Amino acid sequence: MSKVQMNYSISSRYALGLTYRRYKLGEEQIEAGHPQMNVLAWRHNGDAGQANLYFLGGLGYGQNRAREQDFFYWIGAQSDYETRTFYTAFKAQAFKFREQEPYGLQYRIGVSPYEAEYDELQSWIIGQIDYFPQMSSRIKITPMMRFFYQNALWEIGASIEGHIWLQLM
Repeated sequence: MSKVQMNYSISSRYALGLTYRRYKLGEEQIEAGHPQMNVLAWRHNGDAGQANLYFLGGLGYGQNRAREQDFFYWIGAQSDYETRTFYTAFKAQAFKFREQEPYGLQYRIGVSPYEAEYDELQSWIIGQIDYFPQMSSRIKITPMMRFFYQNALWEIGASIEGHIWLQLM
């Protein structure tokens, strides 16, 4: 799977974006472009941490290798909890294109070896587990490093099978 996404936060709770996705499901390859909306449905700020619940969704059109086009929708939900040295997140997502209705689950857990101030580089060691049965019958495990500096975040890693993970935000 590959994804390119651009979002604009219109408030602290809502972001609008444009997304391009490419999925390989066995011999089938699906490409889709669509607008997307991200909604922060709930947030709890505690003394030492923060918990969030997001709902995500997008509508558009997709195309397969045979150049058959059809309606495409993507939905998801994500919850996370984070302190200055601990991070965990769970994401569920699904999409529909023609007869295809795949879904995926992702879990992440990570630690930071030190507490950084806002104007300092924050580093994280993260383990990610992906389960997307229509893409692979195996669970994918991806160790990665996450770096956060002011308002820039980047992650780099590779799954145990050698699939590269790169995220820039």
